[in-house]
Amino acid sequence: MKLKLALAFAVLSCATVVRANSVTVGELPLIIPDGSTVTATAIAVAPWGDTYYIADYTFAYGTGFTEVNVSQEIVSGELAFNEPESDVSFTYYGGDVIEVVDNLGDIFIGNSPGGALNSGEFAGPGITWLYWQDGVFVDGITSVDPPSVPENSTFLLLGIGIICLLIVSFWRKGLIWPRETNS
Repeated sequence: MKLKLALAFAVLSCATVVRANSVTVGELPLIIPDGSTVTATAIAVAPWGDTYYIADYTFAYGTGFTEVNVSQEIVSGELAFNEPESDVSFTYYGGDVIEVVDNLGDIFIGNSPGGALNSGEFAGPGITWLYWQDGVFVDGITSVDPPSVPENSTFLLLGIGIICLLIVSFWRKGLIWPRETNS
């Protein structure tokens, strides 16, 4: 019985999802946003002979992938947000030039000679995805940060709480539902 339990624990611990800011596919580390959960990795060969290393992942605001075309030395990826976001800022590790675009047609071109952490931002509402491409193997978006906006339920609960406080206050003052007095 103990052996079965130990075996089950070993299988479960090996099957847990990986959390990292890079994942090695083949011999290359692929950059992914901090706190991402890797859902799949693959090495694929296109019919024309190019070799691709691919990592799929989920992150706090959606899903994404990073891929490297080993044959042409190009790294690219995409982040798809669960909901449209506004004013998205991101941090990237880039080679000489990294190009990031969003679904609205905005373009960010970052220049970081020698490879370094830098940041960029897309302002405005309705951003549903970001796509990036660079000509250096170990590049990519290391973090993404849409501004935090309270959910509708937060505002609903806040409003109900304020209304309840007002009702209790008016009731105590006798302005509504006068209290019965025992005389």
